[in-house]
Amino acid sequence: LLTLILAEELNLSRADKKILATAAIYHDTKRTHDGVEPTHGRASKDYYHSDVTNPDPLVEFLCEYHCLPDEQGYQEIRNNRKLNKNKEKSTRLFKVFKDADGLERVRLGNIRREMDMKQYRLPITKELTLVARLSFENVKL
Repeated sequence: LLTLILAEELNLSRADKKILATAAIYHDTKRTHDGVEPTHGRASKDYYHSDVTNPDPLVEFLCEYHCLPDEQGYQEIRNNRKLNKNKEKSTRLFKVFKDADGLERVRLGNIRREMDMKQYRLPITKELTLVARLSFENVKL
């Protein structure tokens, strides 16, 4: 939901929203706990890859690199021929996805401690922290 709200606020294309939504569905499927777990992204990417007929390289990238430092993601965009073909799009969607994933930290409780506003890449993200909190509080699992 947070990914799509950000995408809508940024007026991204329908195709970009589909990529982001698919990555959002798969990106934490192999997470085993709420702590730092840098390997769950690759495991989630592998699960996505095995679950669909024609995996999208950008979805795979977002799944794998969402939990790694930004510079590793930017380096992968530079080095990966498929991602570098449309470097601007890859970079834009990476920033959106990383910010949406950061907003999701409201699930951890202490917003001030868990949501570091300086880490957000896009100005609009800082305006959505209340939306993130209200969304999480109103979800019944």
